Amino acid sequence: MSKNLFSDIPSEVLSFLASKGFFILTVLKSHPGKRHTFLVEKKSQFYVAKVHMYEYVDDQEHLFGADILAYPDSKLLQEYQLYIPEQLDQMASYTFSVSLFAYMEGETLERLLQNSPESYSLYINMIMAAFHNLTRTYLQNTSKPYSHEKYSWEYRVRRSLHFHMKQLYKTKTEINSRELKTLERLFGNTDFEQKKNIVHDDLSIGNILISKISVPYIVDWDGYCTGDARYSIAKFLYYLYINGHMEFYSIMENKCLTAFGYKKIYTYMLLVLVEKMKYSNGKRNKAEQMLIKSILKKNMI
Repeated sequence: MSKNLFSDIPSEVLSFLASKGFFILTVLKSHPGKRHTFLVEKKSQFYVAKVHMYEYVDDQEHLFGADILAYPDSKLLQEYQLYIPEQLDQMASYTFSVSLFAYMEGETLERLLQNSPESYSLYINMIMAAFHNLTRTYLQNTSKPYSHEKYSWEYRVRRSLHFHMKQLYKTKTEINSRELKTLERLFGNTDFEQKKNIVHDDLSIGNILISKISVPYIVDWDGYCTGDARYSIAKFLYYLYINGHMEFYSIMENKCLTAFGYKKIYTYMLLVLVEKMKYSNGKRNKAEQMLIKSILKKNMI
C-alpha cells in the first residue's frame, strides 16, 4: 500500500478493516478527520466501505446533522423507482463506524455529461420522476431515526435560514439589501411543513452513478433525513443550472417540475443559494446572479 495514498487515514481504521478480512484496493474519497470511502476486497468479492469518524456537528451550520447510523431502506425506495446502493453491514469501533455497501460498476452522471451531454435529460427525468413518486406518499420506518428527529422539518429549515441570513447580513455580500429583504420576506411567508419524504442533502451529478444497465443510482446519503423531497430536487436543479448543464427556461419547461409545484422548487433553489453563498463570503457568480434575477425580479414565486 502506498504511504501517500493512505497518509490521511488513521492507522486504527486500516487495522480494523484488515482484522475483518478486508483488503483495501484504493481510496475513493477522503475527508481527513471526518469520513473515508474505500474500494475493498474480501474473498474475491468487491465492496465499498465508508468510514465515519465520530465528531461533534454544530447543526446551526448544517441543515442536516450527520447521523452515521441512518440509511434509507433501499428495497422500499426501489418500489418508487428510486435506486440506491444496498447497505450490507455495519461495524463499529470506539472512534469510528464502518458501513459496507455492494459495489456497482458504472460512471457518474457528471462524467457522462462530459462525454455524452445529449443523454443527460433521460437520467434527469428518471430521477425527478422517482422523487415525485416519493412526494405523493408518507414514508415510515425507512431507517433508524435521527437523534434530532424530534425537531420538525420546518424547524430545521428555519433554523438554518436564520443562521445563514444572519451571516449574509454580516458579510459584505453581493446580494444587495433590497434582495436580502425580499428573500427574508419570501422565506418568512413560506410554509415548509410537508409530509415526510426522503431528503438527500447533496443531490449533485457527482452523487448519481449510472450502472452498466443504465439505471441511475443515488449515492452518498451522509446527510439523509426525512422532510420535503422537493428540497433534493431543487438542489439537483441548482447544481445543473450553476454548472451550465441546464438553462433556466429548461427548468421551467420540465414536466415533472409542474407536478412538484414551481413556487416551492424555486424557493428551495434560493434556499440552497443562500446556504452556498455563506461559504463563499457572500460572493456569487454570473449564473447565481441570473438565478436570483430570474426568480425574484420576474415574480415567478
